[in-house]
Amino acid sequence: MIENLLAEAGLSECSRAGMDCPGFGTGLLEITIFGILAIAWLMVAASATVAILSSKLPVREQMLWLVAVWVIPVVSGVMWFIHARVRSSATPTDRTS
Repeated sequence: MIENLLAEAGLSECSRAGMDCPGFGTGLLEITIFGILAIAWLMVAASATVAILSSKLPVREQMLWLVAVWVIPVVSGVMWFIHARVRSSATPTDRTS
């Protein structure tokens, strides 16, 4: 059954060889790791983009943060969320005087 699926996927040489093709296992692992990292980057960048655009920062700062979030993958997205949390905790919410 699995040999037929592999043959249909264009991997007939590997299926005929009994999955002993050199590099087949590591190549699949590399593709999986890259895919997971790409999905993580897109999720962090997209959620940071929404948070940045809904913030009350000046437009210039928003654009700089957006460029950073999309150019420097996960690190700048995490930095944005830390910056937003520090900024929101630094602004007073209760002014009773």
